[in-house]
Amino acid sequence: MLTIEEFRLLPDDEKAERYKELSDHDRFIWRISSPLSVKAVTNKELSKEQRESVRESRLKLLKEGKITQQQFDELEKD
Repeated sequence: MLTIEEFRLLPDDEKAERYKELSDHDRFIWRISSPLSVKAVTNKELSKEQRESVRESRLKLLKEGKITQQQFDELEKD
């Protein structure tokens, strides 16, 4: 089993492959302590099918009350 200390020393591409070797506790520690490396994607970069899927997901969130109409409208502006 890979320890969190060993995992932190791995190159980023190897971390993605070896993440599942961590214990449940160490995976939790990694999730709450690792810096986010997120690339924002705009609707313009998505295919028509992907845009439709995103819109359906947003509608579902709206219907479930997890986002407001205002939040939905802001997300749809992309």
